[in-house]
Amino acid sequence: MKRVRALLPADRSALESILVGHAAAPQIARDAFEHGALGLFERGSLRALIVHAPVEFAQRARELRWLVAPGLDELKALLDALRDEVPEASLLRFVGGGVHRGGLAPHVLDAAGLERRGRIPSFFGPEDDLLVYSAALDAHPSFHFDPTNPAHLHDAAFGYRDFVAERDFLLACARTHGGRMVRRVASWACASGRHLQSFAEIGVDGVGIEDDLEQLELAARLYTDARASAEWFATAIDAPVGAEPVDLSFIMLSAVHRLATEGALIDHLQSAAALLGDGGVHVIEATHPSDLHPDHAKIVAWTEMRPPYAVHSRFRLDIERRARDGTVPALLDVRCREQATGAIAGTLQQQERWLVPDAAQWENLVARAGGFSIAAMLGDFQLEVTSNQPGAWRILMVLRKI
Repeated sequence: MKRVRALLPADRSALESILVGHAAAPQIARDAFEHGALGLFERGSLRALIVHAPVEFAQRARELRWLVAPGLDELKALLDALRDEVPEASLLRFVGGGVHRGGLAPHVLDAAGLERRGRIPSFFGPEDDLLVYSAALDAHPSFHFDPTNPAHLHDAAFGYRDFVAERDFLLACARTHGGRMVRRVASWACASGRHLQSFAEIGVDGVGIEDDLEQLELAARLYTDARASAEWFATAIDAPVGAEPVDLSFIMLSAVHRLATEGALIDHLQSAAALLGDGGVHVIEATHPSDLHPDHAKIVAWTEMRPPYAVHSRFRLDIERRARDGTVPALLDVRCREQATGAIAGTLQQQERWLVPDAAQWENLVARAGGFSIAAMLGDFQLEVTSNQPGAWRILMVLRKI
């Protein structure tokens, strides 16, 4: 009879017997019983092991540090046990090579429900690749991914974002620079609503604002958390929203740059201020002006896995075609291919003109809009990093309603 239980100090000898076959195992594995582990046992003999730990700066994520399992059934049992043991976790991450996976073939991890997110060939040694996996553990139901649906492709393209960590950053901005307890938030250009879903997990109600009807429909369909409620508004991000006041609002993923004139940016700032209660905070994630410098401008490419598809995305700012009004073409190209054949299953292309202000221009726009003071201008998702520090790669502007 098979059973799953936590690893105990008395299991040291069984653990050491597993490690005999993995002489190159890292110290973290040899100290597994101190780090929180689950073992699957048959007739009292340890046959499989999963070592897990919290992910730093991500309160609801868990890291798999070590996997040993004789097959798919045992691995699935371990993952199920982990879900039961850490019910508050919403994301599982695993980074490892052949030793770390205990000899498990990649297709076994795929079949167990871990989604392959990245690969660095021969990172650990010849033909021993570094593999990056993740799996959602929360209660949100998965949806049937349609590679021909633009909203689904957009959602997949930006699935690499750590929405829980970003939620915690936004809450930290409100605690540090605001004067309100956060019970209700607004997401401008909310797309498929992933940020609002992360707030729902901690019981915070949401307001989703998006002018793309397909994305708004997907956001409403994915939002099923009973711990909070949400309202949805098919509204442009520079227009007023007829909703009850919120305590915190934000516009992420550089979506603010879709407003290609200073007048439209001022309209957005005034609409955001009108939606916030006194002392509320509005956070803008903007593109850093250094991205417009010829030495820094580049094409950014990444891949997200949605088995049986691979979603390849490319983004660039075409600074050579910068117009007199300061706007530059922003090009997003998403191609979804079948993993088995390489055939294209769906594409998404977005071409917009972006206005990318620098810090001084932002200060001028905020002053002209009224209603806000600039509490901080950050260069990363950390409260200690300012936008003018070396290495700053974003402008994260924290505005407090006056």
